[in-house]
Amino acid sequence: MTGINKTISRFRKFGKITLAGLKSHVKSSTKRVKERARAKAAFLTGEHRRKISRRTSRSGLTGRVIAGAAHASFVELGAPGRNVHAQPALAPALKEELAPFVSGANRIVRRSARRVSV
Repeated sequence: MTGINKTISRFRKFGKITLAGLKSHVKSSTKRVKERARAKAAFLTGEHRRKISRRTSRSGLTGRVIAGAAHASFVELGAPGRNVHAQPALAPALKEELAPFVSGANRIVRRSARRVSV
């Protein structure tokens, strides 16, 4: 195998290893955000808490946490004209997960690079 072919092969391997690690990381991070949001959610009837869900894209590189209750926007953002104060759960849960997510993603990339290099 020539030098350029070996380099190309290593880049492909790096991409596969990194992609697999990041997919798993996005899935677990999205799950943690959902669990934290549910724990922080205001509880009156329980509908808002129950309807917080998560989804990942087909590629596995994008995760979404959704507040699906009809009144979720009023709970999360408030309604000043109706004297309803915001009781956010999604934003604080996401904020708590941001730093661990970034450091975890960096760790995955570094590990992948070490596995591929000789």
